[in-house]
Amino acid sequence: DFHEYLQNEHVQAYFSTQQLDTSDARELFNLLDVDQNEEVTVEEFVMGCMHLRGQAKSSDVATLLRENRKASQKNFRLMRKMEALLRSIIKDVKEFSSGGGRGGVALP
Repeated sequence: DFHEYLQNEHVQAYFSTQQLDTSDARELFNLLDVDQNEEVTVEEFVMGCMHLRGQAKSSDVATLLRENRKASQKNFRLMRKMEALLRSIIKDVKEFSSGGGRGGVALP
């Protein structure tokens, strides 16, 4: 396992002599592990290296910003829905505990 390998004192010493931080290696591994199965296949490695090659173009940065904005908006909408559901649950619990639910709970 790559993460265990990074804990090896010899590996850490080598990284230190190269002035590298093991967290950088972890981040690179996570970037390359597209399907997040804790393994980097040859295809993932090659494709990842091709994507990391060279400097980012302004269109790459713009694409990332747009995708990030869309994800943030989706998360915001989901958070609002969760807040509404939580308010509804709290209201139901208060009604139930204040005597509105003394008749018991009907099961389907």
